[in-house]
Amino acid sequence: MSFRRKANKAAFVLLDRMLPAYNHCRWGNRLKNVFAKHAFIHVGKGVNWGKRLNIESEFSIGDNSGVGDYARISPKVTIGNDVMIGKYLRILTTNHRTDRTDIPMCQQGFEETSPLVIGNDVWICDNVIITPGCCRIGDGAIVAAGAVVTHDVAPYSVVGGNPARVIRYRK
Repeated sequence: MSFRRKANKAAFVLLDRMLPAYNHCRWGNRLKNVFAKHAFIHVGKGVNWGKRLNIESEFSIGDNSGVGDYARISPKVTIGNDVMIGKYLRILTTNHRTDRTDIPMCQQGFEETSPLVIGNDVWICDNVIITPGCCRIGDGAIVAAGAVVTHDVAPYSVVGGNPARVIRYRK
């Protein structure tokens, strides 16, 4: 990551800590967008930012999408257009290695980061956890509150539970 990108990410984090969420401060949200456009790979138009976000590098978000308060997003995440994300989202794209039994797990390092793509027009409710086993959430999908997503989510499906299962289809 370049020095300029790091500086813009630091400014974004500082503004995130100082300013309220988008629904309480529209001008603050616009200011966050200015720095986010230079801190992340891609930031679309009209993105809404919650407060106290923890977003890693290699992050991309499309037009008219929003990230809720206290979200934690790991590297290599791409979010499409018109995506709604609730509070306390956890996206995990890396896991510890556990395949060897002759050495402690804490000394085995990490598995390779698996990228996650969230399609367009997706609604991810509050308190959702998305694990490294999920690589794609399809267009038009809804992830219910409190779900633990361990596998890919089909387009236009409504999933919920732990582990998340299809409840119904929107089409």
